[in-house]
Amino acid sequence: MEPDAEPFHPDIADSTPGGCFALVRAGDVEVRQARGLARLNPAAPLTAESPMGLGSIAKPIFSLAILRLCSEGRLSLEDPVARYLPELSAHGDNRLRHLLNHTSTLPDPYMRMMFKFELLRLIKRGPERFESSDLLARLARTRPTRRVPGRPMIYNNSAFDMLSQILERVLARPASDYLGELFHQWGMDSSYLQSGPMPTAGFARFRRRFSDYPPFPLDYVHGSGGIVSTLEDMLHFLRVLIEGRTGVSEALLEEAWKPTTFAEGAPAPYGLGWGVFGEGRRRVVWHNGGWRGFRSAFYWRRESGDAAIVLLNRDDLDPDEIALDALGVDADERSGQ
Repeated sequence: MEPDAEPFHPDIADSTPGGCFALVRAGDVEVRQARGLARLNPAAPLTAESPMGLGSIAKPIFSLAILRLCSEGRLSLEDPVARYLPELSAHGDNRLRHLLNHTSTLPDPYMRMMFKFELLRLIKRGPERFESSDLLARLARTRPTRRVPGRPMIYNNSAFDMLSQILERVLARPASDYLGELFHQWGMDSSYLQSGPMPTAGFARFRRRFSDYPPFPLDYVHGSGGIVSTLEDMLHFLRVLIEGRTGVSEALLEEAWKPTTFAEGAPAPYGLGWGVFGEGRRRVVWHNGGWRGFRSAFYWRRESGDAAIVLLNRDDLDPDEIALDALGVDADERSGQ
């Protein structure tokens, strides 16, 4: 850690919520920093070992879990979703590939719940926990969309939540067990799927005051989010990617880390669970996330081994801007996101 260095963002002080930041050059950690507070009352400082919500950075991790099973021959990208989740057969001939690259026909029940104020009812008098299995049951009784599998790309959280359900049905055990095994193999021993209150608080900022988010039923939906990790563990994750120790075949990784192409029109800047932009040595694979006071960004130039990782426990700062500025990604490159 670098206690005497300038904070990685000027708005972060030792007396406010903050975050963790790492800058890697050619595979070597150049900057590793944690600043601010994990909790306000009583005050507790953030460290590189503080548990942080990853938000949607769970998607590339769940993607690797699925692709690993594909590499082992237990799944295929062309497998019908309904083979494992027959409850969703009315939603069309979706394949695992469509869930991973956001081109499935599945509706987004989160938006429906928001518009119908069901989320407020969940908070006030709903169950204490709303899990991926509950979301599956809701999708099974939701009217199908009119889309065709494979196009267009529409970012869809529920698709990744269903991937967690597919994992559980194929393995006949909780997704948390399998992810726990992967985390251990990858040296991420402080990472886990959220199953209770967070040790680190996530904060909203209202003018100059910070307020922590209370527990929420959807905290326990896994796939699109739900992973808790630390800066140190995310550096271990980066090392696994750089050294090719994911357990996923090279062919599948190449497919995960390239834009999705269509029969006509421009490619989508998203592979299989990963965002992608840039060409050649400048190509970047990435994902970001945000959930109830936690914001995160993970950007990696594969060819050069440069990377930036940002984990925040406050919702008023932009982790993408911090990471991209640190990597020196210019405006023209960013326009490809």
